Amino acid sequence: MRRLGRTGLEVTEFGCGGYFTAGPNAHHDMERQVRELNFILDQGVNFFDLQWDLEIEAMRRVLKSRPKDFYINLRAMWYPEANRSSKEHILECANRELKELGADHADVIQITHNDGYSPPVTSDVHLEAIRESFAQLKQQGKIPSFLSPSMTQR
Repeated sequence: MRRLGRTGLEVTEFGCGGYFTAGPNAHHDMERQVRELNFILDQGVNFFDLQWDLEIEAMRRVLKSRPKDFYINLRAMWYPEANRSSKEHILECANRELKELGADHADVIQITHNDGYSPPVTSDVHLEAIRESFAQLKQQGKIPSFLSPSMTQR
């Protein structure tokens, strides 16, 4: 186990991201996805990075039966070039994913770019949007921790 940054979460060294619904071994068999997620949990993996709608549906089903067995990392997609890098956009992403999961909170939110990697924060406006959205989500008790590997403190 390793501590995930300053979150206080003890997570497995390997997490589960979800290219089983969109990658080279993709399939759309929901029951199989649920079995696969349960198998991964049974192997001791406790950190999941949700990316695609089908993964969220499979995780929603697993979450109902095993709510304390794992941590969930939500993603807010960041598109500065498409003017989708506002506080409102981040809040919309987080609230939509929580609703789709049937959950009132998640453990972590990560800001990611449309290429799958976390973007560099390019302006004080972007940094402020991220800070404000995270402060609101944290104050509401929805997401206590925030990740963005490419952000640096100023």
